[in-house]
Amino acid sequence: MTVGAELSLDAALLDATSLDPRSRERGIQNIAPALLGELKRPGPSWRAAHDHARGSEALEALRRVLEHDARLENRGWALVGLGRLGDPEVRGPAMRSIAASGEGAATVFQRECAALYLSFLGSAARGAGQDATVASVRAALVEGLGSEHDDVRFQAAVALAEVGGEDVEARLVAALVHEHEDRVRANIVCALALSDPPGPIAVGALRGIVAGDPVCAEVAYEAALALAGARHPDAIPQLVIALRRRDLRDRALEALAVFDCVQARAAVDPVRSLAWGWQTGGVTRVRAAYALARWIPDEGNKLLRWLRFHPKFAVRGAVEEAAALLVRHGSRDDRIDEGGDA
Repeated sequence: MTVGAELSLDAALLDATSLDPRSRERGIQNIAPALLGELKRPGPSWRAAHDHARGSEALEALRRVLEHDARLENRGWALVGLGRLGDPEVRGPAMRSIAASGEGAATVFQRECAALYLSFLGSAARGAGQDATVASVRAALVEGLGSEHDDVRFQAAVALAEVGGEDVEARLVAALVHEHEDRVRANIVCALALSDPPGPIAVGALRGIVAGDPVCAEVAYEAALALAGARHPDAIPQLVIALRRRDLRDRALEALAVFDCVQARAAVDPVRSLAWGWQTGGVTRVRAAYALARWIPDEGNKLLRWLRFHPKFAVRGAVEEAAALLVRHGSRDDRIDEGGDA
């Protein structure tokens, strides 16, 4: 079994035929991860079932669900499993599913699973050098970016980024320009951020988002995170704004820490307030202290030494991680490990 597989392959195959709906769904969900676990592969993996003694049985079980199961949710899970196993033989049903009409929850879920199937299949094919399949999947995902359904456009953006290709950034930026649904816009920005770092085309579009007229806070936030990945200082004002929100500030602190003290000078005081604030959560304080240690080593390391004795294990673990990162950047004070006065 692999991480994510709740059942052995034997149990998953058995439960996939159960009359109990919950057991049946769990069995369907676990066939692919259990098989990949026995092969010791993380997946997705091209035609992985062909390398396992019970692979044909696993494929037959998932394909049977896809063709005959009355529940659309189970058909969706079967598509996801077949994608993880790199099975190219069900692209036809996947394309029919992704084009299905209707806005019911089960139909939406099936469309999203079909997009995930294409993402997994494309990634597996790319790893195996199956260029024709990669090209076919990419074409389907590009078409998905123009779907009438928000859920398909949402999934297609990240799926296309994961499958990859020379013109992915240009395709995503073009989709971003025409997209009006905030949730989808935010996910397209997340897809652009998967490039490490984002290229010139993506950076130009992201700068336009953070510097333009007021937009959805989540879209601007994701754009700022992506710009931070490109080490572009235009990200900083939006990241400082994000520090005001508990649900956004941790990732914002991590992103701000990549900039030097001169670039991040507008962030120093807000980060300092979080770092020394008694109402700030412990792990958040560590992240803020880490950023300060990058910018003002004496102050940041002083707080990290003090937080090393925090009563919560998670906070102490976060201090150890921060100290290890500081070693890489040459900002670490060895006294973090030795304790010392705060």
